[in-house]
Amino acid sequence: MALSVAVALAKEAHATLTLLHVYDSHHHPERREREAAEFHDLVQEVRSMDPVVLELVAPDPVAILFGECVKYDAVVLGAHSHESRPGILVGPTLESLVRSLPKTVVLTRSLTPSLH
Repeated sequence: MALSVAVALAKEAHATLTLLHVYDSHHHPERREREAAEFHDLVQEVRSMDPVVLELVAPDPVAILFGECVKYDAVVLGAHSHESRPGILVGPTLESLVRSLPKTVVLTRSLTPSLH
């Protein structure tokens, strides 16, 4: 869902589409590999738009996300409920990030569960 919204906004604004994924360096390498495969599949879906693709690994992904997101006029974030907390879409970490970003933020929720 987030990708569809980001593509539509980029097309409407005649803007460059930037796709960013920050991997948590504390996560097991197999989890990061699954996340990378999922992210690369999404990149392939929009390759005709020639997006800027950023993949970063960090011990504090939220700090990196904030540092990158403030560079853009609009940010589209994808969210998903965690299996252990199915009724909660936005936890305190994501809420803090969204509240601290000074520009337009669109938060989407996918109907399909994430692989992480």
